[in-house]
Amino acid sequence: MDNVVLVPHIGTCPEASVRMREVGVENVARFLRGEQPMRIVNPSYIIALASRAAK
Repeated sequence: MDNVVLVPHIGTCPEASVRMREVGVENVARFLRGEQPMRIVNPSYIIALASRAAK
């Protein structure tokens, strides 16, 4: 199923909700530093995006 995207369930325990926010913030920070985000599903997209930004 090429067109399926899975995301975390919103109805989680408070600890999991905190961790999801922390991971999201860390991923944005990593991206802004030019690093690859954690747990990325399609790393080739990030490489292509970085290539376009460098032009």
